[in-house]
Amino acid sequence: MSAAQRSPWHVGVLVADLDKAVAELGVSIGTTFTPPAVVRFEHVEDPDPRAVDIRVAFSRGAVPQLELIEGPPGEGIYSLATYGPGLHHLGYWEDDIDRRFPERVRAGSTCVAKVVGPDGGLVAWYGTTAASPGVLAEYIDAGARLAIEAFVATGDVSHLG
Repeated sequence: MSAAQRSPWHVGVLVADLDKAVAELGVSIGTTFTPPAVVRFEHVEDPDPRAVDIRVAFSRGAVPQLELIEGPPGEGIYSLATYGPGLHHLGYWEDDIDRRFPERVRAGSTCVAKVVGPDGGLVAWYGTTAASPGVLAEYIDAGARLAIEAFVATGDVSHLG
């Protein structure tokens, strides 16, 4: 894997009020965002399996992009109660995610949450390492890249399936 492939394509930030964050950050950093959209994950394990709805907006333009996330109330991977506002994760594309997941765990990553697809395969997972316990890495199945990029380009959540 080249250094460019290891660079994050997005930075996830938890916010309490997505609409306010989009408006304020758009002005302060001079960028535009996708319209806020609800994204539903039918199967998130953090650690117990459940469905989760989040509101998201992505910056448009240069990489890494900002992903602003307003999570649901309560505990869990997208929760302010669990992680607090601010930097949440660095997002990376992962080729062959089902093979790479156990390799990363054997190498010292700790899985804190998984997003599982209808076929039982991993869509994404969040992990930490002893070297960087305060920042999560999100590994996203590269097979979802075209759909996610279409969503970011258009703001149309139907691209996500």
